[in-house]
Amino acid sequence: MGTGSSVYAVKGVALGDNASIGKDAHSSIALGNETKADMMNSVALGYRSTTNYFYDKNDANKSTAVLSGKDSLSAMELDGYVPEGSSYKIFNDKAAGIISVGGW
Repeated sequence: MGTGSSVYAVKGVALGDNASIGKDAHSSIALGNETKADMMNSVALGYRSTTNYFYDKNDANKSTAVLSGKDSLSAMELDGYVPEGSSYKIFNDKAAGIISVGGW
């Protein structure tokens, strides 16, 4: 719903001008103008938010997102956040999806 919005996946919802759901983004939501969800079970929330993030392989903290590049690492390859002192382990799984708030 919105001017130029598009949904190309099953159970996808796009709300906002030019909001879009990619063909592989089943059960995803893009909410806001120019938002884009390309991964299944994901949420893109806010102006120009996207679910496709990369990080510089050379950044020891993996704290600065980049748009792309040959020395980049997909966010799905990073370990999940675990508070210090916790014994909990979060395993990476694309089926879990991405939640992205805010864009560039």
